[in-house]
Amino acid sequence: MQEHLAEAGGIKAAYERFASDFQYGRYGEEVEKASLCAERLTEKLRRLVMESVAEPERQRDYQERLIRSHWIRVEYEKGILRAELPFLLPHRKSKYTDYIYQPLFLAMEKWCEERGKEGAGDSGF
Repeated sequence: MQEHLAEAGGIKAAYERFASDFQYGRYGEEVEKASLCAERLTEKLRRLVMESVAEPERQRDYQERLIRSHWIRVEYEKGILRAELPFLLPHRKSKYTDYIYQPLFLAMEKWCEERGKEGAGDSGF
């Protein structure tokens, strides 16, 4: 990722000096490559944390921070279960969908656990 960002920076500097559409196109490609590397890295780091943190309290804390970092909200009102995400979901067959599906799954799971603690009568189900 760092190599792609450095390459993109060099290309952008060349574009600004020479105003070449070719250079600008290459700049976009390198930025996209760096972004995809970051997505893969984020997903792998998240998996590492989820699999390696042994203490349940720390795992729950991490999961809650993960949900908040994506601004995901889950609620049930008037017979409708609603999950709010401030962005569009990628197609389920596209690459790197775990990036958002994991936090969404955790948010839904947390919501269900909270309803279970409150009792099925309170949740509307």
